[in-house]
Amino acid sequence: CYIVAIDALHFVQSSHQYREELMLRELNKAWVGFGHPLKTPAPGVATGNWGCGAFGGDARLKALLQLMVCCVLNRPLVYYTFGDRELRDQVYGMYTFLVDKG
Repeated sequence: CYIVAIDALHFVQSSHQYREELMLRELNKAWVGFGHPLKTPAPGVATGNWGCGAFGGDARLKALLQLMVCCVLNRPLVYYTFGDRELRDQVYGMYTFLVDKG
């Protein structure tokens, strides 16, 4: 079991989080944080609304970025929405859509 803390960007203007260079920065941070040094099957990642709330991040975007990294690293992902059923359904919808598209 590992505990990893990844810093979050503070978005004063929420539209900035959709800039390509900032999404790439977030992907790189997740890649480093979620990476596993051993060749054995890596444990799953338990995460949630990283950088949302006080930091102004879009939970849907953050979920998608984390899902992308876990897929590339072949790591299971458990995403905690903290009781937000709409977000849960949307994240699951994104996941099933991507799985269906291969």
